[in-house]
Amino acid sequence: MASNPTRYSALRLTQLLDAQGRRLDWFADQLGKKVRNRPFDPSYVTKLRNGDKPITDEIAHASAAILQVPVDWLAEPLELREAVLA
Repeated sequence: MASNPTRYSALRLTQLLDAQGRRLDWFADQLGKKVRNRPFDPSYVTKLRNGDKPITDEIAHASAAILQVPVDWLAEPLELREAVLA
């Protein structure tokens, strides 16, 4: 999948994890297994949550599957995306 780092929101990922009461280490384990067949270090997820690492299409789709939400829930609002791309 092609990467589009301005399409997905670190804030929305954080909000979903918090709303579902998911632990960082649990999510890192699940995400890593889904994307690369071995757990990610929790520091990688922290970088995603802080916006220090872009949320690629692959990470967004895997995250949505793990959290059982549509991938659109991780998308930036359109007006924010347009401002970033301008």
